Amino acid sequence: PAARDAAARAQRIAVSPGGWPWIVGLSPGAVTVAEGHGARDAVVGGDPADVVLWLWGRAGDDRVTRSGDAEALRVLRARLVLATQ
Repeated sequence: PAARDAAARAQRIAVSPGGWPWIVGLSPGAVTVAEGHGARDAVVGGDPADVVLWLWGRAGDDRVTRSGDAEALRVLRARLVLATQ
C-alpha cells in the first residue's frame, strides 16, 4: 500500500454530486474531505446516485462527468479501493 500512496502528491479533487461540491485532498499519508469550493486539480460530478456508484467502483466513467488531472482521479479511485478492501 505504501507504494500506491507515493502517487498521492497533494492532489485536490472536487467531488460534486448534484452540484454540491466536496474537496478531497490526497497526500501520501492522509485523505481530507471538506465541504465547499476551492482550488482543485480534477472534478468528478453528476447525478448523486451515479457519483456514489462511481466512487464505489460500481459505475463506469460514462455515468459521471470528469475533468482535469486524470492521474488525480486515478489516485482517488485507488485510495477508495484500498479503503474498502
